[in-house]
Amino acid sequence: MKTLFRAPLLSLCVIVAWLLRVGSLEPGNLLLATLQAMLLPQIAQRLRHGPAGVRRPWVALRLFLVVVMSVNTIALLILLGMQLRSDVYFEAVLVIAMLGFVGTLALSRYAMRRDIIE
Repeated sequence: MKTLFRAPLLSLCVIVAWLLRVGSLEPGNLLLATLQAMLLPQIAQRLRHGPAGVRRPWVALRLFLVVVMSVNTIALLILLGMQLRSDVYFEAVLVIAMLGFVGTLALSRYAMRRDIIE
C-alpha cells in the first residue's frame, strides 16, 4: 500500500478534494480520484529539488534594500505630486521607476555572474 500511495495524507486530500469538486460518488469519479491520488505524489516527488540556500546573504539584502528605496521614493514623489497638484512629479516617478527596474536587473545580474554586460 505504501508503494501505491507514496504520501498517504496527500493522497487522501487529493481524493477528498476531487470528490468534493465533482459532487458525486459514482464509480468513475472514485476511479479518477484514486488514479490522481496515486500519480500526483509521484509527479511531485520528481519536481522536488534539494534544500534551497542563499549563497551571498548580504548581496541579497543589498538588492532588497535597493528595491525598497526605489519603491519608497516613487511613493513619496506620487504623494508630493498629489499634494502640490503638479504633473511634473508623475513624470519623474516614471523615470525613477524605469531606473529602479534597470538598476535591480543590473545588480541581480552582477550578483549572479559578477558581470553586467556579456
